[in-house]
Amino acid sequence: MKKNKLTLIERRDVAKLTLPTGLKGWTGILKGTHKKETYDNFNIPTLESELPEYFKTHPIKGKYFSLEGISPRVVKHFKNQLEQNLKVKKIVVNATQTVKITTYCGDDIHRVAEKAKETVLYRNKILHLDCTIAVFDFNDIKCVVDKDTNLDWLIRDYMNAHIMKWKQIGPLCLEAYEPEVLAELERREKAREERQQIESAAYRAREDTERKLFEEKIKSIEMEIIDQEGYNNWKANQKDDSGYGLAIFEYAEFWAKRMQKEFADRNIENPDIARMVAHADNCANELNFLGITGFMYGAAVATLAKCWKHGEALRKWHNKEWGVVGGDGVVNPAMFTINPPIFTGK
Repeated sequence: MKKNKLTLIERRDVAKLTLPTGLKGWTGILKGTHKKETYDNFNIPTLESELPEYFKTHPIKGKYFSLEGISPRVVKHFKNQLEQNLKVKKIVVNATQTVKITTYCGDDIHRVAEKAKETVLYRNKILHLDCTIAVFDFNDIKCVVDKDTNLDWLIRDYMNAHIMKWKQIGPLCLEAYEPEVLAELERREKAREERQQIESAAYRAREDTERKLFEEKIKSIEMEIIDQEGYNNWKANQKDDSGYGLAIFEYAEFWAKRMQKEFADRNIENPDIARMVAHADNCANELNFLGITGFMYGAAVATLAKCWKHGEALRKWHNKEWGVVGGDGVVNPAMFTINPPIFTGK
């Protein structure tokens, strides 16, 4: 019996196909709550086995009709009626005008959805193409919009689509999810949060281990700074609430000390660009546990270029790595531009 029972979504699809417009039909369904009682009041079948007889006595309404977005079980019984019901035979199936909306990297789901809705309304009102739908793919989710689609509900469904493994959302979005859907969504969100907590704890533990091993490796090394007073003053001014500036200095100091150890182990007193090519990048790779951005990396290079004993060779190596030779600045990997010197010490 459970397999035979229609879901509320399927009952809604049946109502959409067969009820006339107006408060005594589809409009009344839309104004009602998405609950069993609403569909019972309009005598919508509750069992799949009731659909064949229902479609015989309740032919599909409207001149045009599309199967887009209709529940598979409902479509199956509708197709069965095509050979049995002359009224249904007159319907032009899949006459809907579909407009493909192209999305690009950096697009915002809200803006794309609004564009899709505007396209549909324009074609409906100006071009008199009453059955237009707009379709776009966003992060592997197929989004379908028609003139009645509520964009707030569509966005909500998109936000839940990946966790619920929905491949398509819209055009008909419900104001509220069914209890069983809400329960499943809550269960999956809780499971995802638990996984994230476990993964975060494991990541932090791995970071702590890597940091301790690295600090042990450089514990006896002092950074060779050109102007200690100026460097200290510059570092002391990094008091932003996010700790962004201090993180750059930490990375720069760790990196410089690790390179100094590498040079000392190999008896390299004055490393040039060739030496930097051989060692700087490998030393930097040992600092992945700090998780810095491309901009922070460029800022760390700029810091060492002005303050570290071997900073000039590092600067030239870094710029050459990014295809820039000559100049006095430092290539910013996040922007790929040459920055002017930012050191204000002596």
